[in-house]
Amino acid sequence: MARPRSFDAEAFLDRSLDVFWRRGFAATSMSDIYEATGLGASSIYAFVKDKNDLFRRVFQRYTDGFRDTIPTDVKGAAAIDLWMRGFASALADDPDRKGCLICNTIMERFAHTRETLDLAQKLVDEVRGWFVLQVQYGQEAGDYARDADPAAAANALVAMVLGLMAMARSQASRETLLQVAGSAANALFTRGRDKPVP
Repeated sequence: MARPRSFDAEAFLDRSLDVFWRRGFAATSMSDIYEATGLGASSIYAFVKDKNDLFRRVFQRYTDGFRDTIPTDVKGAAAIDLWMRGFASALADDPDRKGCLICNTIMERFAHTRETLDLAQKLVDEVRGWFVLQVQYGQEAGDYARDADPAAAANALVAMVLGLMAMARSQASRETLLQVAGSAANALFTRGRDKPVP
């Protein structure tokens, strides 16, 4: 008699993430998950309660990886520029152009539970807070005008990020994505008067 296949939670979540990311939450059925993972209902439902629970787990897995992309060794305008370019490159390098699961989830908001939407909003708020901090660092360094509103600048940068996600899904070229990302750190601000434009 063949031994029962062991349950690899990491592999299961990774394969499920890919299905949700490609198809979207609403268009993904549990039958799609069975097919992609090679697991039956009894194995899966011993691990998750339902489709919403599974999505929240894969979404958390995705956001943990997303957080890991945010630079911690540079500050200010350099940090914004580094992250935006890296993010655009990652979007451009995806041959399937799935975009970002965070943005995709927000766009599918009517299909999700409040708990899932709160997870997505929490991540967006974290990114906005990081931008606020980097703009403040940039002001201290003289890269950005000291009278600029960091919160308003951060909101504009978040809009740029969401725009990049949508552009990637609409098959914008790599050059276009990198051009938009490259302008993000400087386009919204006036350089401080105490630091002349090179």
